Amino acid sequence: MKKYFIVILCSLAFKHTFAQLKADDQPDPNVARLRGEFEIVRTQELASQNDEMLLDVAYQSFSNWSAQAKPYGTLRDLQIQGETGMAKAVQLSVSRIRDRCVKNNDPSQAAKIVRLIQWVKAKPDITTGAGGAELLSQTQAELMACAQFELYFESHLSIRTRDGVIKLSTVADFPLHTTFDGNVLTLSGSGSLDYTDISWPTSADGCKITGEGSTSPISVPYGAFDLNLQPGVESITGLGLELSIPTSTEKLNVICPKASSTMDSHLWWQAWNVRHMDIKSHQFPDTFNLSGWLMKSKRRLAEKLFQGTGPAPMTEDTQIRVLHRPQK
Repeated sequence: MKKYFIVILCSLAFKHTFAQLKADDQPDPNVARLRGEFEIVRTQELASQNDEMLLDVAYQSFSNWSAQAKPYGTLRDLQIQGETGMAKAVQLSVSRIRDRCVKNNDPSQAAKIVRLIQWVKAKPDITTGAGGAELLSQTQAELMACAQFELYFESHLSIRTRDGVIKLSTVADFPLHTTFDGNVLTLSGSGSLDYTDISWPTSADGCKITGEGSTSPISVPYGAFDLNLQPGVESITGLGLELSIPTSTEKLNVICPKASSTMDSHLWWQAWNVRHMDIKSHQFPDTFNLSGWLMKSKRRLAEKLFQGTGPAPMTEDTQIRVLHRPQK
């Protein structure tokens, strides 16, 4: 009886094991379904590779599919394809934006790349997936190629004296280094301030004054762009910039009927400081805070003008421009 009972138990165990093995051999219907749905994901990724406005749709489709597919090891090949496809879509989108920036001399494209960088950073499954390891650094490099600028400074000051009008003109033109910390696009740079005109009236006692200017430092310690990152209307909407002019010197030759001499003057620099006391930094000496820029487009991104008379007897015509110089 005991032997017969053991045979029955073994028979039941065998039937259960056989049934389990048979069930395990049956394909999971979810795997088949997900393989079919991946074609939709792939189609949307391919579409987004040609139009960055479709990236959100493609990513949402891939993300939803991926969440369902991860438990199934047999779908890992499609998972890799999906990750690679999303990374490629981002790369192509950024390259296309950079090309528009360079070919059209359109600095607003820099704002599009900034938005795309922030979009990618919010999607760690893209940057950590297949094809995404270098994605952020590549995107940042494309931003730096687009966001290249230079500062042009040109100033004409006239000062009326009892002998006539003194005219002093200076100019500077230097590149601005751009950095992006993930949130703010900043500027800095330095160059040389040179004189283009030093004109002095003959004095009442017959002294003639001629001169030339020495090269002086000028710099932008810090500047930052205001960006509109709304999808489809990305743009550079404003600019704040610090301009530092520590000094400038006119080297004068004074030729009088009875004697001649040389002397150094700092008249342009002194007049500039007097004219712009209202925007002078309280924290950094000889630094001026420039805001309220007239925002333009294309090559001339922003312009700041100082024109007018006063305090008496000075008249000024100064133009400061931030020019777009994308890396070809």
